[in-house]
Amino acid sequence: MGWAAEQPNWVKDSLRRIAVAADHSVEQADADCILDNVRAVAGAGSTFHPMSAIDASHLGGGSGEARRTVLAQLGPVQNIDRLAGGQKLRMAGLGITLVYGENGSGKSGYTRIAKRLCRSLTSDQLRGNVFDAGGGPMRVQVRYQVGDDAVTEIEWDPATPAPSQLRQISVFDSHNARLYVDSGNRIAYLPRELAILEHHGELCQRMAAKFSADEKALAPRLRIALPAGYTPGTREALAAPTARGVADHILRGALDAQTSSQGPTGCLGVMSAITCGPEADSIKADVIQRRKSSQAALVERFRQAQRDGDLPEQIDPEGLTQYLYAILQGMAVQAGSGASRADLARVVETSLTV
Repeated sequence: MGWAAEQPNWVKDSLRRIAVAADHSVEQADADCILDNVRAVAGAGSTFHPMSAIDASHLGGGSGEARRTVLAQLGPVQNIDRLAGGQKLRMAGLGITLVYGENGSGKSGYTRIAKRLCRSLTSDQLRGNVFDAGGGPMRVQVRYQVGDDAVTEIEWDPATPAPSQLRQISVFDSHNARLYVDSGNRIAYLPRELAILEHHGELCQRMAAKFSADEKALAPRLRIALPAGYTPGTREALAAPTARGVADHILRGALDAQTSSQGPTGCLGVMSAITCGPEADSIKADVIQRRKSSQAALVERFRQAQRDGDLPEQIDPEGLTQYLYAILQGMAVQAGSGASRADLARVVETSLTV
C-alpha cells in the first residue's frame, strides 16, 4: 500500500480494478477505461474516467482484529447451485475437518461460498439453482467465532460484503494454487498482493503493445520532414550578424533539408495542419506550438535588427517573418511534389533579391 500511494492516480485506479476483479483479470471495459486514463494523462486526447485509489479494504486484508477467527458453519443455503436447503456444513474449531462425498454432492459449491466469504486469490461467481424456475434471493447462514467470544450467526447475502473478520481466513483451491519461490527458495502460494502487481504488469504490457501498434499506424502519415524553419542551422541563423544573413541562412538551410537524401521531403508543420486526422491532434498541436515558438524568436530577431539600424523602420518584423514562412512552406509543398533542388534554389535566390 505504501508503494501504491506514491503512484499516479491511473495506477492506483488500475490496482483497485484488478484487486476487485474475479481472478484479478479485469473485464475489457475496465481495461479500456485504464487505457483512456493513461492517454488522458499523456495529453493524447482521451477524456478521464472516474478514478478511485486502491486501499486496504480492496486487498481483503485484516480487519484490525488481532484475535483468531474460526469459521464454524456454512448453511443452510438458499438458491445457490443445487445445494440442499436444510444442509449444514460444520467445521471443527481445532484440528482438521475433512469434507468428502460423491461428484455433484456440493463440495465445490461450498468452496465457492467460502472463497466469497473469506480471503482468496480468486473469487468465483455464485450461481442460482437453474432447476428451480421460481428462484429467489441467495442466502447463506454463516456461523463464526472470534477469539473466545460467543459464536456469531448471520444470514449473509452474497450481494453484500462479507464480515471483515472472515478476511483473516484464506481459502485455497486448484484455481488459485499459483506458486512462487521466495528468497529462501521455499515454495508457497502466490500472495494476493503479488498477484495484483503481476496482473498490473501484464496489463501495462498489453497497453504498451497497443501504443506501439498505434505508433506504427501513424508513422506512415508522419514520414515527412520537420517543420519549415527547423533546420540543423536554425540557431546559427538567428545568430547571423544581419537580418539579411538570418534570412539567407534560413532559406538555404531549408533548401538543404528539403533536398537531402537522408530523410523524407515535405514539412510536418504544413502536413499536420492539413492531413492529420483526430487521432493525431496532440501531434498537430505540438507542431503548431513549436512553429509559433520559432516564429516568435524570428520576429524578435528582426526587431533587434531594427533597433540596431540594420533593418529599415518601415519593414514590419511580423510581416517579414510571415513572408519567410510562406516561402518555406511553399518550398516544402513543392519538394513534397517532386521539385528538384535547382527549382527550389531559384525560389531562394529570387526571394533574397526582394
